[in-house]
Amino acid sequence: MKLSLAKKALLLWRIWLMLICAAAGVLFYALFPLLGNGAVAAGIFLGAIALWLFFFWIPGYHSSFQIQLEAGRLSLRRGVFLHLEHSASLCAVLLLQLHQTPLQRLMGIASVTLCLPGSRLHLPDLSLDDAQQLLRLWKTYRRRP
Repeated sequence: MKLSLAKKALLLWRIWLMLICAAAGVLFYALFPLLGNGAVAAGIFLGAIALWLFFFWIPGYHSSFQIQLEAGRLSLRRGVFLHLEHSASLCAVLLLQLHQTPLQRLMGIASVTLCLPGSRLHLPDLSLDDAQQLLRLWKTYRRRP
């Protein structure tokens, strides 16, 4: 079974970037009397970085997520420049947590955290249906005391 990030996750990540840029803009506006042209140059530089993130990095990172569930084993591949791969058996998962911020709840998205012995695996911004299906599968695979 193949899971994927929610289509609205891309929009959510872009909204977070815009909020961070708005906060940085307010900061540079406040620092302009102290820094003068340095604040303008820093604002232009950060604006260029934000545009690059908005149009290239965030869509590339979003499309790089590959989540597969095969025979009780979950594998996650992600990354644009540095590719990371994580895998875990669903029997070894001690706790599976669903998280939703108010904005995620509004968009029908949930983040899932798998607590493993000695580590955690975070699956950001899955569709709520996929997250609930993963929870149901984990309940069937987990060890009973």
